[in-house]
Amino acid sequence: CLLHTLPSSMSSPLRRPLTASASEESPQKKQKTEALTFLDLASLQSAFDGQSITEWEQRFYNDIRGRGALSEKQLCIKQKVELKVQLADAKSRKVITDWEYKFCVDIIDKESLSEKQSAIKSKVDRKLSLLRSHKMQAISDWELEFIASKIDVETLSAKQAPIKALIEKKLEAAAAHEAEVLSEWEVKFFATNAGKEELSEKQQPHMQRIQTKLRSFRAFRAGKINDWELQFYKDVAAKTELSEKQQQRKAAIETKLASGED
Repeated sequence: CLLHTLPSSMSSPLRRPLTASASEESPQKKQKTEALTFLDLASLQSAFDGQSITEWEQRFYNDIRGRGALSEKQLCIKQKVELKVQLADAKSRKVITDWEYKFCVDIIDKESLSEKQSAIKSKVDRKLSLLRSHKMQAISDWELEFIASKIDVETLSAKQAPIKALIEKKLEAAAAHEAEVLSEWEVKFFATNAGKEELSEKQQPHMQRIQTKLRSFRAFRAGKINDWELQFYKDVAAKTELSEKQQQRKAAIETKLASGED
């Protein structure tokens, strides 16, 4: 399947990023370790009512709903339907334009894209990621509208710049949730409290734990630590008692995290 799309996460978080060896597995093998998730009935019906998906696509999707594994062909069709639904939702919320929506629908089945087409798709992908962050309540309606309108704006006013910076922190937390580094509760807590100057004594340890996890996630994205180190550090971040071996591993990872930081 050669769909030009981001990893599907329409109704639930993305699974942990695949390692290089895992990415070479067949779709069926991946499904054994990565449970399939499905769109809710209301989203599917809304897309059908809006003529974003066909009657056949709606029937197909409802027929495979709940299955533990799919063939490569079925998985490709499933992803295509989910992308169409996501694009329709983004258009209805004015996150993407009518032209961007039509463009993406037109290239869904293309095996390769021109440099210009790839640039347009990349921009739409970024907008779709904003919508996913909004759905997990990492950003508000107003923040979604604001950041979507500023996605290509390089120069911001003195008032706009800190607003964008705060929203980008929340988007990073949403991305960490998709990678299973932060829990849903942690994302919502961060979204609610990230802009506050002071936190209560009870809130402070939660924010410190989240910031520690985000620091490791940032290092992972920068290539400083690998997937195993990220997951290990995430798991021990809030623990006060560690074995000698765990302490050594944690210290080694923290040295990598500190590398290049101011």
